[in-house]
Parts: sequence; C-alpha cells; structure tokens
Amino acid sequence: MSLAGFDPETAGNHDEIEMQFAVKTVEHLEAYQKLLYALPPSKLKLTKVDDELFEDFKQTFPELATLEALARLSEAEMKTAAGKEKWRNFIMKACLQRFAGQSAPAR
Repeated sequence: MSLAGFDPETAGNHDEIEMQFAVKTVEHLEAYQKLLYALPPSKLKLTKVDDELFEDFKQTFPELATLEALARLSEAEMKTAAGKEKWRNFIMKACLQRFAGQSAPAR
C-alpha cells in the first residue's frame, strides 16, 4: 500500500484497520489484565508516585483511609454534589502534578 497521494483529512475509516486496532487493543488489555491478576494488590505499583498519591488520597478523604472504610464506600455519597466536587478536585490536582512532572505535595 503506497501512501503517495494519501490525504488524511479526506480519508475515510477503513474497516480492516479498525478491526486490527481493536484486536491489538484487546491483546494489550489481556496482557495488562494478566499482570494485574498475577500480583496481590498490596504488591502492585503502577506509577513511581503511588505511595505519594495514596498518602494524598488519605489526607483528602480521611473517611476512606482504612480498608474497612473503602469496603463500605457509598456510591450515593460520592455522587452527591459535595462528593463529586471533592473527587474532581483530587483528580485534577493529581493530573496537574503528573503532567507538570511533580509528585503529590507534602502536607
């Protein structure tokens, strides 16, 4: 397949390419799922700053700082206006710090 004369602005979707992308996506999903299931959650680290993020999470959500509290997490409470605002602020702070190349701030 030659790319000469190919204009991505006017190109349509090709079913074969979309199917290949879907297959690769599922392959990656299965590989990551196997990795996640291979380790106990207490040993799992997904980023370099997991411990800092977890500490910040516990400070932001002290009511969820224990495993018992997390097991009783109320979806209804998280979906309240106050719960959504608190969660949104936590996520935005973590995302901004990650993209700025910083870890969670010390409190």
